[in-house]
Amino acid sequence: MSAWDKQDEPSGMPDDYFVVKMADAVTCVSRETAQVIADALDEAEALEPLQPPGVVTFGMEKFEVSSGRWIVFSDLDGGAVRCRLRAIWLMYESTAATRARQRAFTRARKAEEQAEKDWSADE
Repeated sequence: MSAWDKQDEPSGMPDDYFVVKMADAVTCVSRETAQVIADALDEAEALEPLQPPGVVTFGMEKFEVSSGRWIVFSDLDGGAVRCRLRAIWLMYESTAATRARQRAFTRARKAEEQAEKDWSADE
């Protein structure tokens, strides 16, 4: 990975980690913590809906919230995160190679858009 690719990386972050997106927060966790979360999500009773479901409003959006199980885990900085399993919307792996590829793609798209603007200015 070149120095250019690493310049956008926060210092002290590991090369590879998992991103956990919740109803109103995003955090990064280790592979081991991600596996614990995934195992908890795979348990059938973890995601059983409320009877009747509760509704919570965040800003303009309303979300159905279960009174189901909570999970507590540590983020990459050692901070405790406690949330309902149903609040976890997405979890994905973020590798150094993938982020470098995304930055290169973004730079290429910006260059392409600029070239299109320059071309249309000639008309």
